[in-house]
Amino acid sequence: MQRLPRVAVLLLLSCNRAAVPAKSAPEAPALAKAGDSPGARFSQHCQYKLSQDATLLACREREVLVILPGHDWQADDAAAVPGGLLFAESAPLRISIVAAEPGEGRYALGEHLTAVYDGLAAVLARQGFDVGKPHVEQMPNGHLVLAYEMSGSIEGMAFRSLNAWTALKRSNGEYYDYHVSYTQPADHADWQDADGVLRLTKKVADAFFVTDGHGNTPPQ
Repeated sequence: MQRLPRVAVLLLLSCNRAAVPAKSAPEAPALAKAGDSPGARFSQHCQYKLSQDATLLACREREVLVILPGHDWQADDAAAVPGGLLFAESAPLRISIVAAEPGEGRYALGEHLTAVYDGLAAVLARQGFDVGKPHVEQMPNGHLVLAYEMSGSIEGMAFRSLNAWTALKRSNGEYYDYHVSYTQPADHADWQDADGVLRLTKKVADAFFVTDGHGNTPPQ
């Protein structure tokens, strides 16, 4: 069942930004450094605060709270994808939040994530990418996370990418889809510890929360 074409567009955009040489990608606005004034604007809808070793993104009007590792994150333009709320990157990590297609909220979470994967796998296979089998895991924060590896070549550069998806319902009963990817050239030294990269990717996916619009996090 392939109901979600917009997430396929999202991932293709992400892969292209990740796989091409850095000099080819447009420069994104950088976050302030640790010690600067907190609560600064990160994107059109979100503000951020820096803790000792993490970046907290709060998108109050959009009912989203995200905790990201480290401080070296850059905002990206979410307007290129319908329903896009937030794209951010701290290479080689990239995250995105997209409102799922209307009506997806009537499906159970496992079925929704399977539909996301099935739609992506079909589109990416037609583009010549290899997409591995999905693995689903219940994470410590209670999130159901679907993870898989994909690989291929863009502009002659071979790459590998570990991906994790989760989704949460906001107050209107519809899902926000949260995507985390870790992408490096296929011969990069990071892949010597691919299991560690996978753990990190899933851990980031497990730090995504919806709020009640007032900054409070109801049971997820």
